[in-house]
Amino acid sequence: MSPRNAGLDLVRAIAVLLVMVSHWANSFGGWYGVHAPQFVFDAGEVGVNLFFGLSGFLIGRILLDLLERGPTWRGLGIFLVRRWMRTLPLYYLWLAVLVAVWPPTAGQHVLRRMVLLLQNFAWPMPPHYFFAVSWSLAIEEWFYAGFGTALAGAAMCFGRRALWFVLTVFIAVPLALRMLVPAYHDWSNGLWHSVIFNIDAVAYGVVLAGIWRRAGGVLRHSVPALLLGLVLIAGAWSDLLVPGRLLPEMNNTAMVVGGVLCLPAAMRLRVIASWPGWLVARISAQSYALYLTHETILVDLAQSLYFRHLVARTVAVCIALVLPFVLAWLSGRFIETPILARRPQQAP
Repeated sequence: MSPRNAGLDLVRAIAVLLVMVSHWANSFGGWYGVHAPQFVFDAGEVGVNLFFGLSGFLIGRILLDLLERGPTWRGLGIFLVRRWMRTLPLYYLWLAVLVAVWPPTAGQHVLRRMVLLLQNFAWPMPPHYFFAVSWSLAIEEWFYAGFGTALAGAAMCFGRRALWFVLTVFIAVPLALRMLVPAYHDWSNGLWHSVIFNIDAVAYGVVLAGIWRRAGGVLRHSVPALLLGLVLIAGAWSDLLVPGRLLPEMNNTAMVVGGVLCLPAAMRLRVIASWPGWLVARISAQSYALYLTHETILVDLAQSLYFRHLVARTVAVCIALVLPFVLAWLSGRFIETPILARRPQQAP
C-alpha cells in the first residue's frame, strides 16, 4: 500500500469538517436562537464537492492502472469488491442502527431503496431527513459501478482511447439533464441531490487522473491551478461567480472543478509536521465514519434529548461535537481496519 499523502489528507479533513460545521452551525443556531449565515450553511455543499473531486481522482488512478494493464472483468470485479468493502459494511451497519433506533416514518419502501442505494437515484431523498447524508454515497457508488463497467467494456472494444469517450458521456449527460429537466430547477423538490443529475461530479476527478497520467509535467505548475481552483470555489460558494439562482446546474460543477484544480498543489504537500499533521491524518482516516454518523447524532440524538428537556443545551452541544469522533475512532479500530485487511489484492 502506498504511503498516505499529507496534502490529500488535508483536503479530506477540510471537506468533512466543512460538512460537519455547516450542520452544527445550522442546528446550534436554532438551539440558541441565532440564524447561521448562509455561507456557513453552504459550507456543507463545498465539503461534499471536495469529496467528489478527491474520490474521483484517487479511484480514477486505480481504474487507469487497470486500463494500462489491459481491462478484464475479473480486474473490474476485484476493484468493485475492494471499493464495496471500504464503504458498504459501515453504511449498512449504521443503517441498521438507525432502523432499530430511529426508523424511517415514510414506510418500508424507503428502507428497501436505501438497502439498494436507490434512495435518490432519480428522485428526491426520503422526507424527514432519515439518513440524509447518504445521498452523496449513493452518487459515488453508482458512479464507480457504472463508470467502471462502461470503461472496461469500451476499453475491451476500442482500447485506451475509450477513456475520454466514456468520461465525455458521464459528464455531458448529467449536465444536459440538469439544464433540460424543468423539475431540477424547482429547489423545493430536492432533485439536485439525485444520482442521475449529479453523477458527473465524480468524473472531474477522473479527468484530472487522466491528465496526470498523460502529462504529469504540466501539473507540476500547480500554483496557477490552485489559485484558479480557489477562485472557482469561492465564487460558487458566494454566488458571485456562478449565481446559484440563475445557473443551479453549474454551481456545484464550479465547486467540484475548483476542488480538483487544488489537488495538484495538495499532492506536493508531502508532510505536515508535528501535532497538526497528526490531527489532519486522524481526521482524514476517520472522515468516512464522521460523515456517515455526525448528522444523525446531531439531529436524532442530541437535538431530541435537548428538545425533550432530558439534557441541558450545553450537554447536547457536547454530545453533537464529541460523540461522532468517538464513534469514528471505534469504527476505524474495530470495524473498518479489520475489514480492509481482508480485501482482495488488486493485481499489480
